[in-house]
Amino acid sequence: MDAPSVVLAGADRESPFRFAIERTLVGANERQTLPGLVDSRTRRVMKVNPDAKVLFLKDGETDDWERSILVDASNRAVVEQVVHRLAEWQQGQDEDMFRLFSALLLHRDERVHQWALRELDRAEYSTLQALMPVVPTALLLRDLNLPTERGLKPIRLLLLGLNGGAEHAALFEAGVARNLTSIGPLAGVNSVAWMEVAGVAAVEALVDRYLVSEAALPVAQELIVEALAIQAQTPTGELRAAIEGALTEAVQSHPEIAPMVARQFGARLDWSMGEALAKLNVSGVSIEDMEAVERYVTFGAKRGVFD
Repeated sequence: MDAPSVVLAGADRESPFRFAIERTLVGANERQTLPGLVDSRTRRVMKVNPDAKVLFLKDGETDDWERSILVDASNRAVVEQVVHRLAEWQQGQDEDMFRLFSALLLHRDERVHQWALRELDRAEYSTLQALMPVVPTALLLRDLNLPTERGLKPIRLLLLGLNGGAEHAALFEAGVARNLTSIGPLAGVNSVAWMEVAGVAAVEALVDRYLVSEAALPVAQELIVEALAIQAQTPTGELRAAIEGALTEAVQSHPEIAPMVARQFGARLDWSMGEALAKLNVSGVSIEDMEAVERYVTFGAKRGVFD
């Protein structure tokens, strides 16, 4: 949470559909205009409870304001706890921050639960694997397809994969199949979660049925490769070996996938696919894609991964 400024806002007295800063919690006193409108639900809460305010955080990189959570008596103590620890988290204590939000997933206040989901959605998948946040699968499934919470679907799927079991494999496979022609993230998210619950069987099916499918858009294919690269970082040797083996066969029959492999494995400084890509004669791709493969192979060779 890189937030140099944190404020509490209420409805502007002169323009009640706009937010106005009422109290600065972190940083210098702000006088900027806040984005968004005061929605009808928030107005109702503030009318009944004048002490209710909305927490806004300023992004440290973009200087944009982000609406965070509606604060009232039921969750004020939690919000104050988080704000109090912002300074230490901004010094690089991400693991501690994500550990706290993992615990808040079980908070009785639904707003805090959603806040925790949004913050955990920023975490690397390896961090989620290390923390193993505990969430009842029934709760994740209950809200999975809420239209009003579409943005939380990816993190709910990832947490379902970490908390679920083989009985959820069909749900994740259906999610991959349904999103092969989508430009959104769900093909990749479902792939990660599927491998989490089904292991090697999911790897083989992902590559054989979906990655090389003629129906798949390139963006969906790259998301599947990214998911494979993410799960290849697992300490489970069997899963990693299955991923490397399946992709080695796939790039031989479908060399157009090679640039995706180079980009996604290279982004994670994983040179294990170098030998497989070095043997390919990649043609019919863009110069940019060709360079991605050449760069990956060169870096892998320099690090002595293969001869």
